[in-house]
Amino acid sequence: LFPYSISKDECDAYIATISDDMANQASVLGVDITPGSSSCSDLEVMVCATFFSSEEGAKLQSFVDTQVDFWLEMVIQGCKPALAGYTTIVAVGGMTNGDVQAGLPVSCINAVATKACAIETPDFPKCACVTTPGATPFAIKPAMSSMAGRTKDTTCYCFETTLVTPNSATSPCGRSSNLLKAEFYADDNKRRSITGVYLQPTGGSGKWLSPTWGAVGEQTVKATPMNWSKGQAQGGKVCLELKNDTPIDDFCLGTDGTCWGNLFDDSKNCCPLFPAQQP
Repeated sequence: LFPYSISKDECDAYIATISDDMANQASVLGVDITPGSSSCSDLEVMVCATFFSSEEGAKLQSFVDTQVDFWLEMVIQGCKPALAGYTTIVAVGGMTNGDVQAGLPVSCINAVATKACAIETPDFPKCACVTTPGATPFAIKPAMSSMAGRTKDTTCYCFETTLVTPNSATSPCGRSSNLLKAEFYADDNKRRSITGVYLQPTGGSGKWLSPTWGAVGEQTVKATPMNWSKGQAQGGKVCLELKNDTPIDDFCLGTDGTCWGNLFDDSKNCCPLFPAQQP
């Protein structure tokens, strides 16, 4: 539903980390390395350098053999939601003007690490409804944001709602035109950690609601009622205000810092489920 693209900040961070790692290790080994060009596109980062000789460069082989796994994790972050359905490749090899995914030319150092990301969907919600992403026009973007809470002791963690093309525009779910409520997969034991829910529809005034929970054992905190139109949901925000002693990663029950949220239509039969995570 959401095509992935490497941001400028991510690009700069990746280039800086890889360049520094190689320069530092070369210095330790007494190897001369000359930084080359670096570039980014939507789905590719390239960092280049040259060595005085192939023999000198080969001294870093054992380093890159293990470091590629670190660089891979730097990018995927435990398979963040934005990368679901993507395969990430980190390759070290010769310079090329072609497609890196086709394989880099053999060089004095060579290594590769790959990971295909597929997020395991939790057993949520506890009611029977259609959870398939794209079932309705309403969706939650994969990147969360945060802002200050109402007091110095709280922080708001926000989910951005958006519109997508339904999988089947003529189905009952696909014809949905009202976003009734949102529900999130959260730890029942952290009920006292949430102090409020903030709703900010596009083009409307924001308002605070008291959080409501499902029955004990359902692990469900609710933002209700919302009753947003499509226009209000395009760029709207649903924020959970938590006490600062409870990070969102501890409040949500998803793995690797992932929070899961459902968006319900009026019938409550349609509740597409989406993962989100802090950048």
